[in-house]
Amino acid sequence: MAAITSEPNSPFQQHNKKILDQLKPGDLLKFKRGIYYHWAVYIGKGKVIHVTGRDGQGMKQSKDGSDITALCSVPQDKADVMEADFWDVAGESKAEVGNMKDEGWLPLDTKTILERARKSLGPVRYHLLADNCEHFAKWCRYDRSESKQADVAVATLSIVVRLLSGVEMTVLLKAQNQKQHS
Repeated sequence: MAAITSEPNSPFQQHNKKILDQLKPGDLLKFKRGIYYHWAVYIGKGKVIHVTGRDGQGMKQSKDGSDITALCSVPQDKADVMEADFWDVAGESKAEVGNMKDEGWLPLDTKTILERARKSLGPVRYHLLADNCEHFAKWCRYDRSESKQADVAVATLSIVVRLLSGVEMTVLLKAQNQKQHS
């Protein structure tokens, strides 16, 4: 979808145009992709740098988040840090400024943020929970590699595993109890 040359016509495009107009180089962007956010670093002139699967692998844009399975399947050696047009990355996703950590974490200076992003261009290691686009963007801006959405996913999986373990234990105990009373 290259840069918009006429007036934005969809609600997402209108919203994203307002976001784009207020961005400063070094700002972080979050693009809503259903159940997760894709992150990027704004470098100016309508361009971003972000982590993506090679040849678009793992970065299909579904509005309902069903492409999360594609993200999980991005091999660790098949991701790249790439420069791209804001509108190409946004697609039909709603963009948000992602600088919310500025209140508690000191952002690096703009020159350093942009240097980090640009020096990272090319192949990178990728892992959905340990080395994703949010980790990259926050590392560029704050010198801290963190992904809240990955942390939430791990915590949720941990709860599910514990619940399933409890259910399994209950079923086993009931079966054992029935055997003893038969």
